[in-house]
Amino acid sequence: MIVIAKLFRKKIIVTLHSYRLVKIRKYLTNKSLFLTNKIICVNERIAHDVKIKDKCIVKEAFLPPTTNHHEDELPEEIEGFLIQNRERFILCANAYKLIEFKGEDLYGLDQCIEVAKLAKKQKTQLSIIFVIGIIDELNPLFQSYTREIADHSLGEFIKIYPKSLSFITLVQKCDVVLRPTLSDGDALTVREALFFNKAVIASDVVKRPQGTVLYKTGYALDLYKKVQELIASKITRGSSLFINTELTNHNDFYLKVYNGCSNSLKN
Repeated sequence: MIVIAKLFRKKIIVTLHSYRLVKIRKYLTNKSLFLTNKIICVNERIAHDVKIKDKCIVKEAFLPPTTNHHEDELPEEIEGFLIQNRERFILCANAYKLIEFKGEDLYGLDQCIEVAKLAKKQKTQLSIIFVIGIIDELNPLFQSYTREIADHSLGEFIKIYPKSLSFITLVQKCDVVLRPTLSDGDALTVREALFFNKAVIASDVVKRPQGTVLYKTGYALDLYKKVQELIASKITRGSSLFINTELTNHNDFYLKVYNGCSNSLKN
């Protein structure tokens, strides 16, 4: 896409949410990035790996939702699950798709299942909704997780929804948002949740925004302990306890970058 845009003499701004590239893919990507006008890296680590200092800007890729923006309603299946478990502490997490990272589950669905097991064992009244945007239901990993949930009778404690939905709508109807990733850029999920004054628990694999509750990356027991602490502190839906002061001036920043790269209305 970068090469085609360059051939048409267009201005090019690329946002890098992650940079987990190796060998030929990394080589070709680096060569392409030299053709861009600006590179927005969502954290310092990505900017360091790219090594094109004169073009890199470190800035989270977040724009606050507008008040007049309409989000889709949740599917009946999810609404039913929320109603059925309305007396329980509701958590949600999401993944673009199931991906293995160094032989483990990148987005932490396996950790969420372990949390569900611990909750059942200790009779903790919680339910987790884990959304996977794109998934082949014949995927061996998906089938394995589905069997594990059924074999341990965890239906009340965790539900996998294998389709896309309005995650912003779901966030507003849950108590806590989880981000149990093994690797991350900045995570829009975390910032969106904080924007809606929701409690967020995330792995400490990268620097997180102010207000995020951190747990040790990959350790389901530590994740469960952090969930227990929030339950004990009686965090309720719509709590304003976690107010993130970083969520300001994002629109102005991006307008400045785009306008700075545009010499005419045509471009």
